[in-house]
Amino acid sequence: MSKLLVAVLLTCLVLSGCWDRNEIEEVGFVMAVAFDPSRDQEQLAREAEEETGTPVHEHGRRFSATFQVAIPSQLTEPTGGGSRTALQPFFNITSSDLTNFKMGRNLSSRQSRIMNYEHIKVILINEELARQGLLEHLIDFYIRDHEMRRRAHILITKGEARHILEDKLPLEDMPALSIEMTNENYWRILESIKPSEIGEIAAKVLGQESYLISRITKGGEGDLKVAGAAVFLGKTNRMVGWLGEEDVKGYNWIMGQAENGIIETEYEPGHMIVFETRKMSSRVTYERHQETNRFHVEIRAEGSLGESWLHQYKIDDEQNISKLEQAVARKIEEQANRVLRKMQTELYTDIFQFGQKIKHKDYAYWKQIKENWDGENGEFSKAEMGITANVRIRHYMLGERLN
Repeated sequence: MSKLLVAVLLTCLVLSGCWDRNEIEEVGFVMAVAFDPSRDQEQLAREAEEETGTPVHEHGRRFSATFQVAIPSQLTEPTGGGSRTALQPFFNITSSDLTNFKMGRNLSSRQSRIMNYEHIKVILINEELARQGLLEHLIDFYIRDHEMRRRAHILITKGEARHILEDKLPLEDMPALSIEMTNENYWRILESIKPSEIGEIAAKVLGQESYLISRITKGGEGDLKVAGAAVFLGKTNRMVGWLGEEDVKGYNWIMGQAENGIIETEYEPGHMIVFETRKMSSRVTYERHQETNRFHVEIRAEGSLGESWLHQYKIDDEQNISKLEQAVARKIEEQANRVLRKMQTELYTDIFQFGQKIKHKDYAYWKQIKENWDGENGEFSKAEMGITANVRIRHYMLGERLN
C-alpha cells in the first residue's frame, strides 16, 4: 500500500503546472525590435532623471528601441466564411534608455502585458549605431536571454530603423513576418546574402572575424527591399561601409553561393542573353611567393539560357556555344573582381575569410600577421588576387542557335 501511495504522489508532482508559467492573455509577444540613436540626448536624460530620481551618468549613451508586439486575437483566421477584422494585428511601442535590460523592464510601466521574446523574427539596427560600433552591445541582451531564438535575423537599415516597422505590407500580417520571409528568398536573388542570424553573428563577434549583415531599405511607396549588405571589420566590430547590389553579386560568386543566380550580359551590343545558374562552386588556392600572399579563385558554373534576344542568329556548332559561355564567364569575373578591388582598396576588410587559408597552410606565419591582416595598410590589402570563371550552358532551345 505504501508503494502505491508513493507512486500516486510522484504522478501528482509530474502533472503539476509550471511554477513560473505566464498565461497567454498576460503576455506580449515581441516579433521585431528596431534600434535607433536617441536624437535628443539632453532632453531624454532630463526626463529620465525626473521620472526615476536617479542621475544619468554623463558617459552613458542612450538609444531607442521600437518593439513590434503581436495581437494574437487579430492573427486568428476568421471562421464561418467571415472576413478578417480590419484591426491591425500588431502595435509598436518605443522606449529609450542606456541598456536593453532596463528598457524592456520600463515597458511594464507603459503597457499591460509582459514582454516575451520567444517568437522574435528580426532585429533591425540603424546604420548610425552600427558605425559607432554598438552592434555587439545591442545584441548582447538578446544572446543572453534564454527565451531568445538563435535564428532571429539581423538587418542593418539605411535611415530610421523604426520606420521599417510602421506599415503593414500585403500578404503577411505584420512587417516582422514580411521582412523575415523576404530575407529568406535570398537563394533566388544574386543581390542578397544569406540571412544573418544572431547566433552566427555572435560567433563572428567573439572570433573577431570580419562579416556582412543584410541591408534593408524602405522605398518612397512604403515598400521594403532586402538587398546589398553592411560590411563589419572584425577587430573593431564597427560597420565600415556598404556593399551595393553589384558588389554582393561578386561576393556570392566568390563564396560559392550563387546557385539560382541570374546573369544578364551582352553577346554583342544590343543583343542580350540571360544565364540562370543551376549548379556552381568556387575554389580558393593560396601560396606565398617572394614575400607576397597570392590567392586564386576558380569559379565553375553550369546552367541554362533563361532568356535570349538573339533570335536572328542560329547556334549550330560548339564554337559558337563557347562564345556565349565566354561572355557569361567574363561577366562573372567582372563582378567578382569589382568586389575584390573594393574590399582591398576602399574598405580593407577580408569578408571572404582568405586569412583562414593562410592559417591552415602556414600557422606560424599567420600568427605573425593576423593582427595586421584586415584594416588599412594590412596584409590583406597587399595580397595578389586572381579570378577565373568557367561556364557551361547545358540547356538551350534548338531554335536559338547562333551562327
